[in-house]
Amino acid sequence: MNKFNLIIRHHFATQQQLFHYQRHCLHKTATAEKGTILKAPIIICDNAFVGANSYIRGGVYLDKSVKIEPNCEIKSSIICSERSINHLISG
Repeated sequence: MNKFNLIIRHHFATQQQLFHYQRHCLHKTATAEKGTILKAPIIICDNAFVGANSYIRGGVYLDKSVKIEPNCEIKSSIICSERSINHLISG
């Protein structure tokens, strides 16, 4: 298990009532629209939005109120709070 997976597990364990966990942590107030692919390990925090048909994969942390526009791909990235992304991000 890599370090990011361990971070996700710890994050989920300490805030279990706020997140859904299925190999990734998705805050209960976050939105992932239809057609979005979430490929672990990822953490998506409160009030974050992931637009339709986006691909979030391989070590991604989306902080609070982040907005990912439709049809984006995010990989190996940390996106700080209240940012908006409308194209490919590769860390």
